[in-house]
Amino acid sequence: MCFGAKNSAFGTFEIRQSGDMYNLKLVHQSGAVNCGSDIKSGTKWGCSGFNNKLNVHITNESNARIFPPISSFNFDVYLFYKLPGFHQNSAEIVFDFFPVPLSVTIGQRFRVWYGEDLIKNGEANNVGNSCIDVYGFY
Repeated sequence: MCFGAKNSAFGTFEIRQSGDMYNLKLVHQSGAVNCGSDIKSGTKWGCSGFNNKLNVHITNESNARIFPPISSFNFDVYLFYKLPGFHQNSAEIVFDFFPVPLSVTIGQRFRVWYGEDLIKNGEANNVGNSCIDVYGFY
């Protein structure tokens, strides 16, 4: 699935197995996103020049944020954040729900958003789409 950097271009994935999910891994396949108009300097998960910060978010279908949790991360006004061990061009990123797993059911849908697009702040000059595979670990 792919997600874009503006105009509500979230990507959707559906749960295929019920249970307690401890990790969610996003693996980049193709494309790039950027918080500016130059796609040549685009990144897999964030924005060029943003000091290795990410801007990819997981929500439910009501757009309530599932990861990263608001209480555990420092976000800037555009929702950029640092995830230890990963940067805006990592081949993959892993969201860890341990020690409290995320209980999921078959058919449940989640969205992958670029943060500025999610909050409709700073997205006007954004460009690109990033295509990924999503894996849950139970």
